[in-house]
Amino acid sequence: MILAPFTAPNTGAESSAHVIQRLTLDYAAGTRTTVLIASYLSQEAFSEGLFPLYMQEVRLEGVLPPTDQDPLAWAELQLVQAAPDDTPAGGNRYALAGGEIVAAEPTA
Repeated sequence: MILAPFTAPNTGAESSAHVIQRLTLDYAAGTRTTVLIASYLSQEAFSEGLFPLYMQEVRLEGVLPPTDQDPLAWAELQLVQAAPDDTPAGGNRYALAGGEIVAAEPTA
């Protein structure tokens, strides 16, 4: 789970906890990783089994996880990286930049 402030563009709802729901590694497309992220109001909302406020797909172009690393942990690290200085504004690739990675388990 990644803890980072995020405002959903479709509703303006603010969320702070984000969980990778699906991770796709596309070797045929030339090393592309796609991550489906569910954003929750809070870590507690996720733990209680509530529905996410927002879902978004993020493409990590040109990168695949190393074979000796857990793909989920690797993807979380990619998502919290700071945007390069030459990154154009817009898009959601760096929406969770600077976030904190924490362990979280649903209790419901």
